[in-house]
Amino acid sequence: FPPMNDHGTFDFIDPANILHGCHLIPAFTKGRSHSDCTSLSPITRDSDDWNYYYVNRFADCDMLLQYHWGLGVGH
Repeated sequence: FPPMNDHGTFDFIDPANILHGCHLIPAFTKGRSHSDCTSLSPITRDSDDWNYYYVNRFADCDMLLQYHWGLGVGH
């Protein structure tokens, strides 16, 4: 987080700069972050986390087609 006294910390955010949704795919070949299935804290619930993830911005075909003019579902 930026320092609260910096200029622009509480400024307008352009909607074009917002990530609307993404799909996280575990990198199964890189293994789990905790091989013994124990987490650092029971509150974090991170015992099943993976070391790395692939980021896929198109979670389904409707999200993909919204970026192609005229091909979207339209609902």
